[in-house]
Amino acid sequence: MKLSWWKDAIGRLYASEDKYHNHPLSQALLPLIRRYDLKPQFFLNIIESVEMDLTHHRYLDFQSLNRFFTLQNGSMFCLISQVLGPTTPNTIKYAQKLGEAKQYIDTIASMGLDASQGRIYVPMDYLREHGVTANHFLNATPEATQGTLKEKLIKDATKKLNEASEQLKEMDGSIATQIKSMTALGHMGRAKLKKIKKGDPFKNEIALSALQMLMISSKTWLRM
Repeated sequence: MKLSWWKDAIGRLYASEDKYHNHPLSQALLPLIRRYDLKPQFFLNIIESVEMDLTHHRYLDFQSLNRFFTLQNGSMFCLISQVLGPTTPNTIKYAQKLGEAKQYIDTIASMGLDASQGRIYVPMDYLREHGVTANHFLNATPEATQGTLKEKLIKDATKKLNEASEQLKEMDGSIATQIKSMTALGHMGRAKLKKIKKGDPFKNEIALSALQMLMISSKTWLRM
């Protein structure tokens, strides 16, 4: 019911029905939507992704899981890109692919936490391909933690990061500079993947320290 209400609220925001903007968040969003020309579809995509999260604890294939990533983090990053700099086809493509990659990496890093909550954010056909059952995954047995599944996921996430980087190369230099804070997130993703390779996401949620994130951000800022 709340998500349905928010869909209507987003529609009212873009219809300029000011008398209905009585929610504090709506009031806060309205001037930003007008200032940066934020697209309504990205907000609606995020709401749809939350609906998916309420009903889907498993995804049959990569295409289904990636749609969830596209709707959620991909759309969020697209909104961020609109605030940071000029909206161009390349910046939107870059933001979407970077958002998908970042969420994929975060998903791999927190597989154990998700499993403890009964959630599997790994395509079920990947599990079958690597001889892992849902019970193996949820119980973090050796079949899930010591096989080749993690390698496959890391390979996929790296590919998605590389696809985002290719979009960045095609971008005008001045625009790329304006969205360098997003590029820093991409570098953080690569650093997190290195930690995932060495660690066990089923034992501990893998994360970068505040100092590591500061160092990566600083280097990105100085180089661009």
